[in-house]
Amino acid sequence: MIKDISDAKTFEERLTVFLNQYLAHLQSNKNLVRIYFPNFQSRGSRQARTSKGIDKRFSRAVDIMRQCLEQAIAAGELRVVPVEPAAFTIFALARGFAERHLCGWTHLTLEEDIAFTRSLIMNGLRR
Repeated sequence: MIKDISDAKTFEERLTVFLNQYLAHLQSNKNLVRIYFPNFQSRGSRQARTSKGIDKRFSRAVDIMRQCLEQAIAAGELRVVPVEPAAFTIFALARGFAERHLCGWTHLTLEEDIAFTRSLIMNGLRR
C-alpha cells in the first residue's frame, strides 16, 4: 500500500492515498472532528479562530487534489475538466466518506467504501 501521495504513480493511486490519509487524519484528531463537522457548514457563525483553522485545512486538502488533477489531466490519464470545481467535489466526497466511517453510518468495510468512492470519482473523470 502506498503511504505518501508523492509516491503514487497514477491519479487513481493518488486518490486512494488521499482518501486514506484524510480518514486517518480525522481518526487521529478526534477533537478536531468534534469541531470540524458541525462547524463546516456554519461558516458565518463560527469564531474567527475556529474558521481560520478549518479553512486552512480545507484549503490545503483542496489544493492537494487540484494539483493531482492537473497532473493527471496533463498526463492524459483523465479527461479535461474544470480543475477547481472537480477538486472541491472530490473533497466533498472524501468528507462524506470519512464522516460515514467516523460516525458508523455505513455497513461497508473501510476497503469497500474506499473502493466505491474511488470508483465513483474515477468513472466520472476517465477519458
